[in-house]
Amino acid sequence: MAGSYGTHTAPTELHSPLIGLDVRADAGAALALELQADFEYGLVALTGGFALDGQAFVHDELAYLAPGRTQLALQLQAGTRLLLVGGTPFTEQVTVWWNFLGKDLDAIRGYRAQWDAHDTRFGAVEGGEHRRLAAPPLP
Repeated sequence: MAGSYGTHTAPTELHSPLIGLDVRADAGAALALELQADFEYGLVALTGGFALDGQAFVHDELAYLAPGRTQLALQLQAGTRLLLVGGTPFTEQVTVWWNFLGKDLDAIRGYRAQWDAHDTRFGAVEGGEHRRLAAPPLP
């Protein structure tokens, strides 16, 4: 989906070092992946499930991997679709809420106001004009 892995490079434009892999297993499988030690990673099964370091994860559960790992061994259930995303960790404190990332909650409030006002900074998804998500209430 994004970045490079082995001999494969996705055509997506990137503005920071990161990786996004879409992994599918029709049958149960063992999978070994090489990782970059300076990246942090997240893994989530969209369907099926997987085991990592002896811990089972079902669909919609996130497994977080801190920087430092160079290899990953997974056991995938039959019918699993797994997303692996990773990149260099942020060097400063950030606030993440819904689809927004900012330096603090005040910044998030501003982004939400721009979203609600259909600000052009968020662009449009072709064919999605009538399916725009409403941002949930702020905490």
